[in-house]
Amino acid sequence: MPLREKLGLDSKASLTDFIAPNTFPEGVRDSFRESYSMLFVRLLNDSSGWSPEQSNDLFRLNLQALLNRNDFQALDLKDSQTHPLEKVAKILRDLKFWHERNNKKDAALDAELELLKIFHQRFTNGNDREAIQQKLVNLLAGPAEKTSWYSMGAATLAEFWMNDGSPGSPAKARTIAKKGEEAFPESLGAKYCRDLIKRIEAPHFELQAMSLDGPNRRSLGLDYKNISKIHFFGFKYDFKKFLEDNQDYSHYPGQRELRPALEIKADPPVDRRFAYNQRL
Repeated sequence: MPLREKLGLDSKASLTDFIAPNTFPEGVRDSFRESYSMLFVRLLNDSSGWSPEQSNDLFRLNLQALLNRNDFQALDLKDSQTHPLEKVAKILRDLKFWHERNNKKDAALDAELELLKIFHQRFTNGNDREAIQQKLVNLLAGPAEKTSWYSMGAATLAEFWMNDGSPGSPAKARTIAKKGEEAFPESLGAKYCRDLIKRIEAPHFELQAMSLDGPNRRSLGLDYKNISKIHFFGFKYDFKKFLEDNQDYSHYPGQRELRPALEIKADPPVDRRFAYNQRL
């Protein structure tokens, strides 16, 4: 029996003398072979170990070919001239096909998702990321939709959309995450989807002020999301008197010492749902 097949028979518990086992559910990353493969992939994906040529020539890699390539027999993992990402693709596709032969559909999908996440991390061009996202969309529309790890795939796709930055991307990410949560509510992927939904729906705002201000000029800039009302309070305070009377300049007047002299209530309009809007 080949060594790789033997490693596939040993559980991740056999590594406890050396590393802490992962917490993935049963059926996913639960063998020595998977743990070894993922550690090897992590090492190869660490760009601090890449040569300057490998870092600079990333754009020369044919992403489309890597996304669709299944035969890596001719690729030598020992060849220093082979780009680390090509080696990553060989290891994870080999792992995926091994899982498919053993009818481990969740684990096979997990291996492919790991590869797409690495590609998404490394290829930052808009067209490249669009190709990666489309690959994942096609993957989830196939047989993967019937496996419990589908929810993790939906969470991954939603995460891609959250980082997309295009108009409507947060709302699209929420829709995808919602579908992933509802597909297999008790799965690990569903928990991840719920977390993403909370992050997308969470209210948040950032307030900026002018360093130089003047009469009849807008003084504040507001970036906000998921907020329908906001209150501004203005406080009147004699700083000259404060400086004259205080020796401890690290002390600032507290809430009990101040009373608002001005209150403004605003209902900021929402131009983009779940995304940041800006008003000055």
